Amino acid sequence: MNALALWLVSYLANALWMVPLVFAAAWAAARLAQRLGPKPVHRIWVAALIAETLLPAVHLHSFNGEILRIFGLSGIASPAHGRATIALRALADGREGTLIFSHDVLAAIAAIYGVGLVYFAMRFAYGLWKTHRIAMRANALCEDRVESRWRTVTAAFSVDAGIAESAEIPGPVTVGIRRQLLLLPRGFASHTAEDLDAVLAHECAHMARHDFLKNVLYSLFSLPCAFHPVLWLTRGRLSESREMVCDAIAAERLEGPQTYARSLLRLASAMVERPRANIHAIGIFDANHLERRIMILTTKKSPCAGALRVATFVACAAIGFGTCASALTLRTEIGTHANGLTGNAKPIAKEAAHPSMPVLISSKMPEYPAEGKEAHLSGICLVGLTVDRQGMPQDVHIIRSLRLDFDRNAMEAVREYRFKPALADGNPVARQITVEVKFAYF
Repeated sequence: MNALALWLVSYLANALWMVPLVFAAAWAAARLAQRLGPKPVHRIWVAALIAETLLPAVHLHSFNGEILRIFGLSGIASPAHGRATIALRALADGREGTLIFSHDVLAAIAAIYGVGLVYFAMRFAYGLWKTHRIAMRANALCEDRVESRWRTVTAAFSVDAGIAESAEIPGPVTVGIRRQLLLLPRGFASHTAEDLDAVLAHECAHMARHDFLKNVLYSLFSLPCAFHPVLWLTRGRLSESREMVCDAIAAERLEGPQTYARSLLRLASAMVERPRANIHAIGIFDANHLERRIMILTTKKSPCAGALRVATFVACAAIGFGTCASALTLRTEIGTHANGLTGNAKPIAKEAAHPSMPVLISSKMPEYPAEGKEAHLSGICLVGLTVDRQGMPQDVHIIRSLRLDFDRNAMEAVREYRFKPALADGNPVARQITVEVKFAYF
């Protein structure tokens, strides 16, 4: 089984349940942080997106010994040396939390996931290319009134950006990474000065925060989980909170949140009349989304005491830390289950009688890696293998990984093992077993 394919399947299996877990925790934390304003809420959803993508790829044993000891998963270290011990188990008695599949099943799952990953990556690349083409085909703005207001607003935000108009967009959008550009729909300059100022201030807030670049990076970073519907909800919440942050910034620059909210309502009403349906590009014309933004803008905010802010921060941090720790502790491992011997040997026949366990008659103790001593690392590496009829180890592979250098030493040692083969009805038979190789730092 290809190591990359095995890793992909493991990532996929853990992402299926970890992403909803992180989303639920982020939702609870965002509810707590609402009184602190839109910026903390936005940061929570950014952290949730990062956690949803990273957590399925993280092994608990990748942390050093200090963190492992917090969860009681390693012994207390004293002198600076380590050792390895081994224990044999029948494959059917494998460790809890380890899923065993055949090579063919894992290869098929990995292939399907890989195809999906390529699809989402190509769709993302096509979206960037289409956006670039729209920006390149945009026309220079001929309205002196709008350009004058644009220069005033960009100076207030300390932003250096261009402005143009396009018939291919339903509403104002900000594009560009190195050179930012505001695109207005054709005929948009006919709006009142108050509404124009609201749009220009909002888009300048996006530019000052480099939101287009951040959105590109978020999309790239979250590609491994792009298949998950819950991740789409996270992206939607992140986008919504980002718009609320820009609303707050724009309202401060204008005549206040009430005036700015009225401008949003008028602009939304005008945009709904446009024939194009793809109006989610700037996110301000969705009914539910707009309603929440208007409510936040127009609700009178009471000052938040310092003690309450600290308590909210501690509660949100506790939620995040507890969620990550739970996800890592409950992580599911994927292993291969060979249906037969390697090479040209015949497959293992289904036996009527339960075979005995192979008896270990010769073993090699794995060397404790030097890198583990520096990290004070302890843990268990679970190695799967088939003991053939001659007592030789076959198909040695990692079921539960500890770390690359530990895995490598464990597999090299297990390949040197010699067994008295398992017996069924008095005849030697091949049997699949697991070997627990325990690395302990003392």
